[in-house]
Amino acid sequence: MNKRNLGNGFGISEIGLGCGNLSYGYGDPIRLLQEAVEHGITFFDTVSFHKNNMAEDIVGDALRFYKSKTCVATRCDIGTKKMQLRERIQAMRKSVETSLNRLHRETIDLCYVAHMDIYVCVEAFAETMQQLMREGKVRYWGLLNADLSIVQKANTIFPITAVQNQYSLARRNAENKLIAGLEKLHIGLVAACPLGGQEMMNRYNYECRQIKQSNSEKQTAQRMTRENARIIEVVRNMAEMIGATPAQVMLAWILQQRPWIVPIPGTRLRKRVYENIHAQAVDLTEYEWNMFNEELARHKI
Repeated sequence: MNKRNLGNGFGISEIGLGCGNLSYGYGDPIRLLQEAVEHGITFFDTVSFHKNNMAEDIVGDALRFYKSKTCVATRCDIGTKKMQLRERIQAMRKSVETSLNRLHRETIDLCYVAHMDIYVCVEAFAETMQQLMREGKVRYWGLLNADLSIVQKANTIFPITAVQNQYSLARRNAENKLIAGLEKLHIGLVAACPLGGQEMMNRYNYECRQIKQSNSEKQTAQRMTRENARIIEVVRNMAEMIGATPAQVMLAWILQQRPWIVPIPGTRLRKRVYENIHAQAVDLTEYEWNMFNEELARHKI
């Protein structure tokens, strides 16, 4: 698989794998991750606090013998606004230590600080992350869903490698200010939910898709906007035109935006992993790119 550099020379596969929703109750997540490595994916993005906190354990178990071939990203908790700053720093350090144990690693390759906003002491958390990096517990650091102003402030204290934010055909808020700002700062973007989330995925029913939907997923699909339905139609038309799947078109569109953006589609199906990997081979020509974007511009995002 082709490689991409985020900030500070952090090189990873140009398509990663989002691992936040993995669980042992659906399929064989261990084998899914190992096969992803065997097919060229080197970047695995997981979470330390989500649902039953099982994701990090799965990633750790699956990649225990692939440490030299893989890079793992996770997020650290910084407590709540009700806590004193000293307590939040302690929570941050404890979160990192817990993640290291779950991941069976000596170092977290990329650690995001979550819930950073104007109400927290950015300097204190940036300096703590710098200390963790000096201790060898974290290799690179980043921010999760942070405003550009927070990114700029934190980056002046200690250089940030990447920001994770939702970015897809359905969620293009990052294009307002964030992407231009990251480009100036030479910070990479890890694109979460690159296929638009469940509300987009529920709408394209190409032949090979066989996933049972829960009641919540059906309700989400019902709330999907008409504009997103039209976008799916545009995507499907392009996919048919170039001989690709809708998911591959969505990922290819993100990959062609900037060379330092890395999408991390999540899946619990091995065939989806292969499908997503092959998106790197989808290279829209200038004509196809312009036509596709002109069609997208007709619909409100």
